[in-house]
Amino acid sequence: MNLRNGEGGELLPGIRIDDMGTKTVANDLDNARVWFDQVRLPKDALLNKFADIKDDKYVQTTDEKMRIEVIGQRLLTGRMAIAEAALLSARVLTMKTEEYAKTKVCNGINGETTLASMPQLASVFEESYQQLDDQIAFTAGVEERLNECLRTGSIPDADLVDAISVCKVRAIDVAIQRSHALRQEVRSHALVSHTPHARAHAHAHAHAHA
Repeated sequence: MNLRNGEGGELLPGIRIDDMGTKTVANDLDNARVWFDQVRLPKDALLNKFADIKDDKYVQTTDEKMRIEVIGQRLLTGRMAIAEAALLSARVLTMKTEEYAKTKVCNGINGETTLASMPQLASVFEESYQQLDDQIAFTAGVEERLNECLRTGSIPDADLVDAISVCKVRAIDVAIQRSHALRQEVRSHALVSHTPHARAHAHAHAHAHA
């Protein structure tokens, strides 16, 4: 059924909505409430993928009953998307910072050189690519297991659910750590608003806190 009228977009009588406001984390995810006060819904407006009302009786319409695992399956794909976004942003950040460092001239022991040739920064690039690529490979393996469940309509087992949780937490952790390591070494160059690192770092940080 429609929640609003088709002309001005006002809520229909008996329907109230409310945004739950700013949360401590994950503000990119909307949380809201909807009230129905003395509103009669037609039977064809019911959320009836798993159950329905037939001949005034509640009947199950599929072999799979609606369970928390079924509802939670929607959350699992979201966790994978957040993990992959964090890793991709951090890797793009690393690549763009490396490109910038190759062109940035600075003073070395033997005179002018590029920022990328400084041993400490070269080490950070190597560590960043290794850690990010390892986590990307792990995430891809977990995603393939989840894809198989989605293709077959099966419920992920406890081991897969745990692996997906690890993906999100670990991916965000690695993305933040590697972004911070780059910023520490690039230092003042990263604070210039027009540099690739500054722009990419802000983008990666936003994804990482999703």
